[in-house]
Parts: sequence; C-alpha cells; structure tokens
Amino acid sequence: GINAEYMGLAGNKLLTALDVSRADLGDSGIIAIAGALGKHPALASLTLDRNDVGAAGATALGALLRTNTSITTLSLSNNPIGSEGFVKMCEGALSGKGLRILKASDCEVGPEATESISSLLRDTPIEELFMADNPVSQDTLTAVLQALEDNRSTHSAVVWGRHEGSGSEEHATMALELLHRNPGITALDLGFASISMEIAVQLEEVLRANVARGPRGVPRGGIKIK
Repeated sequence: GINAEYMGLAGNKLLTALDVSRADLGDSGIIAIAGALGKHPALASLTLDRNDVGAAGATALGALLRTNTSITTLSLSNNPIGSEGFVKMCEGALSGKGLRILKASDCEVGPEATESISSLLRDTPIEELFMADNPVSQDTLTAVLQALEDNRSTHSAVVWGRHEGSGSEEHATMALELLHRNPGITALDLGFASISMEIAVQLEEVLRANVARGPRGVPRGGIKIK
C-alpha cells in the first residue's frame, strides 16, 4: 500500500497532475489516495496505470469523481477493475460530470458494463474514451455508436482498438454515417477487424475532414483499421 498522508497530497494545493503508475498500490493504496484527494482544488490529471487495482479501488475512484470535479483526466489502464468496478466508477463520473478523458484499456471490462459505457458517452461531457483490449461485445459497440449519435456535442475521440468483439462491416457503416453527422469526432477506432477497403478509405477521409474543420485545425487523431 501507500501512505497518502505521507505523500502530502491533501495539503499540496498546487498539485495539478499526479502520476503513480506501476507503484503496486493495490486497492488499499488507491482508496487512500482517493480519500486524500476528495476535496483537492487543483488536481486535473490522475494516472494510476498498472497498479493491480480491482473493483474496490475503482469504487473509491468513483466516489472521488463524484466529489472532485476538478479532475478532468483519469488513466487507469492495465488494472483488473472488471465490469463491476467500471460501473461503480462510471456512477461517480455521471454524478460529478467533471471527467473529460478516461483511459481504461485492458481493464477486464466486459459486456456487463455496456449501459454504463453508453451513459458515460451520452450523459456526460467526456471528450476522449480509450477502451482497447477489453472483452466487449458486438452489442456494446452498437450501444456506443447509438450513444455517440444521441450526444453529438462533446466527443473528439473514442478508441477501442483490439478486443474480442471487433467491429463488423455493419458497425463500420454506422460509424461512417455518424462521422458525417458529427464533425466533432476526430478519432474513432472500434477495432474493425474485417471491413471492405472502400469503407476503410471513406472512414479515413471523413476523419481527416473532421480534423481539418476542427476549432484549432490541429490533427488530434486518426482511425486504425484492424
């Protein structure tokens, strides 16, 4: 574990970013850190990758996101939080609505979390969601595309990459239609495993067009065809 009080987290009001990846924190360490940061006024970015965090730690992070809306970026990749932990974390994010970027790749998040994923995309101002290497289903990808259709205002990147439920030709067609209607999306990777070259080229072209017409005109992403 880790002694959050020793780290002085609660008292360091100037702290804006904290990266404690690969620190072998476990759930107890994450619970301690989440408790220390509950009312921190300045922290914007929290990175906790590869810390053997499970559902209990993710639940504590959900409570943190509920009370501390200054945290806009959370990276929790390569932790076995599972669907249960992801759902609890999303409950906090849905309540606080401060989170803008969530990185939760390889977190053992399965189809059971589909509704939470959809709600996160549909009902919060989240801009970037990274969920590669999670065992999601085809139904999850359908729900993701529908959520993006329902909320066209905030998203810039939704990246799934490799997963067991790689996007189909049908999903690629849905994504193409969505990208035409939602020019704010500049990166979309649903792990398309087997799609026609024609659709792959069209997806690439529309994403490039979305990037070009963005508010800053600076490319922020692309699409990976896998």
